[in-house]
Amino acid sequence: MKFGVKNLGVLKEAEIDLAKDLLILCGPNNTGKTYLAYAVYGICKFFRENSREKYRENFRDRENFRDRKIFRKISERHFPRLLKGAIILWQEVLESDFSVKSGFFKEVKVNLGTEEGIEIFFLSNQAFPEIYFFPAERIAINVFSKELSIRRNELVDELLETKDKKIKTQASVFDILKRRANRYPRPVRDSLRIAEDLEFLQKTKSNFAYLGEMIENEILKGKISVSENGAMQYTPDGTKQVLETHLTASMVKSLTSIVFYFKHLAKKNDFIIIDEPELNLHPDNQRLVAKMLVRIVNEGFKVMLSTHSDYLIREFNNLIMLKSEKPEAKKLMKKYGYVEKDLLDFNKVGAYLFKEDKNFLLEVDETGFAVGTIDEEINKLNQTSQEIYFTLYD
Repeated sequence: MKFGVKNLGVLKEAEIDLAKDLLILCGPNNTGKTYLAYAVYGICKFFRENSREKYRENFRDRENFRDRKIFRKISERHFPRLLKGAIILWQEVLESDFSVKSGFFKEVKVNLGTEEGIEIFFLSNQAFPEIYFFPAERIAINVFSKELSIRRNELVDELLETKDKKIKTQASVFDILKRRANRYPRPVRDSLRIAEDLEFLQKTKSNFAYLGEMIENEILKGKISVSENGAMQYTPDGTKQVLETHLTASMVKSLTSIVFYFKHLAKKNDFIIIDEPELNLHPDNQRLVAKMLVRIVNEGFKVMLSTHSDYLIREFNNLIMLKSEKPEAKKLMKKYGYVEKDLLDFNKVGAYLFKEDKNFLLEVDETGFAVGTIDEEINKLNQTSQEIYFTLYD
């Protein structure tokens, strides 16, 4: 299913294919990658929260709803109208999703290429799966979620004080709410809600807990847990020392919420979005994260990420090339320590370059894909370094 937007912030036009299992957004800073990811998150949340059961109420012949012939007649007649109405409604809540002032997105246009997805949209959740967002602010959320929660309590106190003063107009209350309650984009707000409810959420164990344990064992070299007061904590391997999140390395802060998700929240077919998974990671760990993401995709998850990391991209390309049927591939896998679950089918990958005010589909084949803006800068740096060295020291 295609998702397209126009006039979304700096993006004059962009489109991505949500049917792909691994979506990679690349490009210079301030080119709209995060905006597009926020929009995808918002519209997926919107359609899930506005249950398809509501749409079924529009159809009289509910007993025969699953009859395919009747279904097609119903969907052909009603689906375009219903979908158009839903998109209009989502556009109305878009400003709240981004936490911007009224009118900020008045020119935005949204398009879903849905003809092929009508049946899926109505009869399953696959078109709009459960979705989780790990924003670039996840480090601050992991460290300061309790302090931010205190700020919310202060908001309640301020509203109560307003009531006690018997201010007759409601305008003052709304002014307070508008000023204080909705200060962050929805992905950040939702991440904060999870961070504030860890003590309760940890009571559930996911069937994909082993993916979180894989991150702990291969990258973090320690265990993530939740303290008695509901805060994240970390225990390095081989020790009994339990560290509060603010005392841990930046690598731990960056990956803690992702580990918790897989250990306690993850369900098959979830859609996860990670803004800059390479945050604060040394190149060796960036490569491990690339391999981790491929394993997650191979387990049936849909993953979208934005990245500036050449190490991530090159490792993705390694895992694509090793998917080859050539006998030499097995020897290379053994030599460099790769296993079957690390390999990536290039047909599952959608890679996009964001440049100027658009995004461009990158060609992905059995050798992987290239990101021109990154390759160009690496070449410039290499040429500059060589000229400086050979001019001054050779």
